[in-house]
Amino acid sequence: MSVKIPSGIKYAWKNNIILSKEGIARFVDPQEVSERIEEIRASQGGSITPHDLVVDGENPESVLSQCFKNTEKEDAHSWRLQIARSILGNLTTISLDKDGSEVLGMHLLSVRDKDGSRFYTDIVTIAEDVDLTKSVVAEAKAKLNAW
Repeated sequence: MSVKIPSGIKYAWKNNIILSKEGIARFVDPQEVSERIEEIRASQGGSITPHDLVVDGENPESVLSQCFKNTEKEDAHSWRLQIARSILGNLTTISLDKDGSEVLGMHLLSVRDKDGSRFYTDIVTIAEDVDLTKSVVAEAKAKLNAW
């Protein structure tokens, strides 16, 4: 799977209680976080996991280190994984429609891999990959049927 790193896209945080409570939505630049996420994805063939964010955030030089505060030792990793899921699932793209109005869109989506594990990848990659598209559509149908 090849990765196309988007250029010229503006990113923002969606409203999320965890990102607000942790101060991420207020103090961490979503543009810098998105750019770092894209660098990680590119180095890994297009996919990324919450674990990847936590590991990168352990490097004090990474912008992601701002997202992971020290917490109680026994809960730290689990909480950081949850923060990472929130980061990955709450970045949106901002584009302009024909009349100049802002249009929000999804950037990364959690996808189930063939082995049952989950990873995040961008909507364009999903649309271009037949297997990923089938997986996402099947999951969406299952969620609709659950309503």
